[in-house]
Amino acid sequence: MRHTTGAKSLNIKLIDEPGQNVVFLKDMKTIEFFYDEEFNSLVQYYTVHNKIQVNAHEAIEIYNKHYIATARVLGIEDLRVRVITPNGVKEIDEVDLKDYEGEDKYSSYKYFAIDGVEIGSQIEFIYTLKMVPQLEGSRELFQSDELKLNNDFHIYCEDKIHFNLKSYNGFAQVVLDTATEGKNHYSASMDRIEPLRPEPYGPYQNSLMRVEYKVSYIEPANDVKLYTYDQLANQLNTYFLEEISKKSIAKLKKLSQELKLSSRSEEEKIRTIEDYIKRNISISEAATQDPENIELILEKKVTNQRGVMKLFAWLFSTNQVDFLLGLTSDRSRVKMDSEFESYNWLENYLFYFPGIDKYMAPTEMLFRLGFIPYNWSNNYGLFIKSVKIGNTSAGIGEIRFIEPLPYDANEDKINVNVKIDGDFDALKLFINREMSGYNISFIQPVFDLVPEKERKMVINELLNISDKDVVLDEFNMENSSLETFYQKPLILHGVVTTSNSFFDKAGNRYLLKIGELIGNQVEMYQEEDRKLPVENEYNRNYERTISFNIPEGYEVRNLDDLNMDLVYKDKDGQLSMGFQSNYTMAGNEVKVTINEFYKSLEYPLEQFEDFRRVINAAADFNKKVLIFQKG
Repeated sequence: MRHTTGAKSLNIKLIDEPGQNVVFLKDMKTIEFFYDEEFNSLVQYYTVHNKIQVNAHEAIEIYNKHYIATARVLGIEDLRVRVITPNGVKEIDEVDLKDYEGEDKYSSYKYFAIDGVEIGSQIEFIYTLKMVPQLEGSRELFQSDELKLNNDFHIYCEDKIHFNLKSYNGFAQVVLDTATEGKNHYSASMDRIEPLRPEPYGPYQNSLMRVEYKVSYIEPANDVKLYTYDQLANQLNTYFLEEISKKSIAKLKKLSQELKLSSRSEEEKIRTIEDYIKRNISISEAATQDPENIELILEKKVTNQRGVMKLFAWLFSTNQVDFLLGLTSDRSRVKMDSEFESYNWLENYLFYFPGIDKYMAPTEMLFRLGFIPYNWSNNYGLFIKSVKIGNTSAGIGEIRFIEPLPYDANEDKINVNVKIDGDFDALKLFINREMSGYNISFIQPVFDLVPEKERKMVINELLNISDKDVVLDEFNMENSSLETFYQKPLILHGVVTTSNSFFDKAGNRYLLKIGELIGNQVEMYQEEDRKLPVENEYNRNYERTISFNIPEGYEVRNLDDLNMDLVYKDKDGQLSMGFQSNYTMAGNEVKVTINEFYKSLEYPLEQFEDFRRVINAAADFNKKVLIFQKG
C-alpha cells in the first residue's frame, strides 16, 4: 500500500509529561455506517487516528509495530503512517502489511512496522477499514496503561438508525447530535485520560474506560426493538431444539439405553451425559460434513460448538432433564451488565439445572458439572428456558446472577508430621495433602497422562519439596483420574527424608524452618497508591497442620511466635478473610494449626490494605523459624 506526500521539516512540539514513557497525543475512533451496493448490505467504515509520543527505548520497542485485528474486515480503504522527529517528518511511503496469527490460533491480524523512531519521536497513523458491522453489540476501549490526550469517539449513521450506548468507568457520556441533515452523529470526547496499570488481584480489563453500543431500532418501526434478549431466546430455542430426523432420535434413544440413563437420578444422568460427550466427541470449528446434524455427530464423533450444544440439549430433553441454556461473558475481560442488552456479552455457553442448582460448561473439556470456569461466575448471564405453547415451543429468557462457589468448595489441606532423628541428624516428614475444587483443575484430570518418569517431579511440586535437598522415600496418590474429577478430592501421601533442608545448626541451637513446611507464599507489595479494588479468581480455604515432638533434653524458646490472628469482617459482620495460626502442647508434642481463608471474591478499595495484610501474613508465617536449645 503506497502513500507518498514528500518529506518536510517541522518544529516538533514535544509534550512534557514527567514519568510517562509514552503519551498518546490523539486517540480517535470513528465508525460510519452506510449501505454498500457491492455487498448488498449495511457495512461500516472504521477509522483509527493515533498520534503517539515515545520518550524511552522500551516504548520504541512496543510502538514501532501496530497490529490491526482482521475479524470482519472486508478491506483496508486507507492507511497513512509518518514519524515526526526533531529533524523533520518522515512519511512511510511503503507500508508493508504482514500477517500475524494470534496466540489463541483463532484470531488473525495484519501488522506494519514503523522505522525511524527515536526517543522524542511522534508516531502518527490513520487507517480506515471496511467491515461487516456488529450491530447486535460492540465496544470500544479508550483507557490503557498509558496517558491519553484528545480522546474522541464518533458514530455516524442515517438518521433513521438509532443506537443504545453506555459509557463505563468514568468515560464521557455519548451524546446525539442531529444537526447534520439526514445523519445521526453520536460522539464523546475527553481531553485527558489518566493511565490505569494492572495491579495484583485487580479487575484490570473490566475497569478500563469504554463504550458499549448496539442498534436499538430503525425508523419507521420505532416500537420494534432490535437485537433483544427475547428475540435471541426464541432464536436459540428454535435452533437447538428444532425438529430433528427420526434417525437422529433413534440414535439418541439407543445411546440413552447404552448409558442406562433411565435408571439414574437426575444428577447421575447429567454427569453420565457430560462424561460421555466430553470423552467421545471432539469439538472443532473446522468440522465439516454437516457438523450440527446429530446423527452425523454421533457417527463421526466430531462437531463444532453449536453442534455439541445441540447434542447436549437433545440428550437432556430425551431423558427428561430440566435445564436452562445459558450464555455469559468472561469477567476477567468484561463483566456482563445486567441492565444493558447487548449480544456482545454472550461469549460462553453454559447450562443451568434448576433441580440440582448446578451449572455446567458444555464446551470446556477440563471442567465438570458444578464447576464452570471460575471467571464465568460472580457474573450475570442470559438463561433460556424452553416452554411448550400448543404444538410449538418458545424460548423465555431471564437474567440470572451466577453465584461463585463458596470458599469451602476449593480447599487445600496439608498435614505434616515431623520426626526428628537423633540429635537433629535428619528429619523425616510424613506429608498428606488433600485438594479440592479449582485447586485441582490443573492436575486431577490429566495426571494419568503424565509420563511415569515425570510423575515424581510433579509429586515433589505438590508436596512443596521441589526446591529442597530431600529424598522422597515413598509416595502415592488417590483420586487422580477423570472418573473422580471434581467429585472427590485429590489426596497425596509422601514420606520425605532430609539432612540439609528445613533446619540449620547455630552453635548449640538448632533452627527448624517450620514456616517453609507450608510451601512458598506470595508476598504482596504496594509502593504506589492502589487504584483498583480486589477481585479474586475464586473463593478458597487453606488449612495446614504441623506436628512434632521436642527431643528429650531440648526446649523450644519461641513457640509463641507461631500465634497469629488476623481476621476481617464484611459489612454484615461476618468473617470474610483471615489468617490464623496457633499451637497446642501435650507433653513434648507440639501441634500447630494454620487457617487462611477468603470467603468473598470482591473487596472494595477501602479494604485493600486489609486484604494485603492477610496475603502477607501467610508470607510472614513462611519465614517462621523455631529455636531448639538444650535445657
